[in-house]
Amino acid sequence: MQLAIAIVFALVLSGEDFIVDASAETAYTVGLEADSLRNYVNDVATLARNMPGVVEIAPLPGGSYLYRTERYMLLSGTVRTDFCISRVISNDSLVFYRSVSLDDPNYFSLRLALEREGPSRTRIGVKVRVRLTRKDATDIHLLAPILGEEFISTKMKDDLDRMLDLFARRSGNELEQHLAWSPDEN
Repeated sequence: MQLAIAIVFALVLSGEDFIVDASAETAYTVGLEADSLRNYVNDVATLARNMPGVVEIAPLPGGSYLYRTERYMLLSGTVRTDFCISRVISNDSLVFYRSVSLDDPNYFSLRLALEREGPSRTRIGVKVRVRLTRKDATDIHLLAPILGEEFISTKMKDDLDRMLDLFARRSGNELEQHLAWSPDEN
């Protein structure tokens, strides 16, 4: 116990930032042409509807968005994290949602890429990165000073992997429902 307390004090007194950083990626294929998916991936509401943990995406002045997430963490309860993001459409098949500044203490980047796989089939590639920087490690989690940056980054990567898997299922299902819909049924 004394060793743990000594480690915590050493980390707090070191003056260095506590940084956790993780990324994950996935891909899934849908039975739609890439052209018909552009509006879907360019629409920030797609993330609001399908990304686990997202509780709010709201427009901010200057064309950016508040991207708010919530997650339950043992011994910390519900943790809310706000990101200020912008949408950057790189070309017809690539869109980024990322923090306005690389130096944001809550840094977020999400890349959605469309790749034609054949007639009426498109692969949607998704890559996400989250980096949290704090002066006080306990702002991330009560046990962060003891567990360390590497351990928490690994756990965050595991969470991001699960999050993207669920996003792929949800948005894939949403697109399949769109495929099943016909204007004649209206």
